Amino acid sequence: QVGIGNADRTSGIISDVILLEIGEARGHRMFISKRSLGMAHEQLGESLPAYISHAGAFEDRLLNEIGVFTDFYVDGDKLRARTFTVFPSFMNDEPERYARLFDLAEMAPSTFGLSIVFSGDVAWETESGDVGFNGKLADKPDDALYELPSIFPSNIASADFVDTPAATSALFSTGPNRDKQPISKGSDNLMSDKIKFDGDSGSYFYITSGSYIQPYEQIDPLYYYY
Repeated sequence: QVGIGNADRTSGIISDVILLEIGEARGHRMFISKRSLGMAHEQLGESLPAYISHAGAFEDRLLNEIGVFTDFYVDGDKLRARTFTVFPSFMNDEPERYARLFDLAEMAPSTFGLSIVFSGDVAWETESGDVGFNGKLADKPDDALYELPSIFPSNIASADFVDTPAATSALFSTGPNRDKQPISKGSDNLMSDKIKFDGDSGSYFYITSGSYIQPYEQIDPLYYYY
């Protein structure tokens, strides 16, 4: 029987993987809150495609899928997929990559994880309601619930296997370096010459995984990697 932390390479199933986790999105100075988790859960349909890495995420990736996630549920501070099922075509056509993925899932699940590709907005959660984020952490409202602005997903395109996910700590369970209550440090301004910001909508659009960032110029839809 497949359970949490279990990978069955014979059937091509990995169970109860983490898609999103409450805490600071590392490298982004943004927060995944309980509301973020709930909104992400609401956006998910019957299935979600999976890819290896974020390569080509803003291009047409049709026929590059390796499998699908199904049966989504909230497990405390985590959003999980009960089942990830590999496509038979991936198993048959790319046996070496298939074997390597399951080697990692079985022997080193704490060294990689999943990163969702989604569109959404960013705002401060406050006691009196949401307040738009202008890009400056120093402008945090006095009644903000968290030290960082929250992420509000509106559409989730995929969940990709990556080595440094920003919004989860591991494939199956919480590992180190996950901050449940963020404390802003360093610069009070999130902007840089590598990030383009639409101050009217409060939304960011860029390609990132872990600490890697490069500009993404398409404005609509706005997509994030986490």
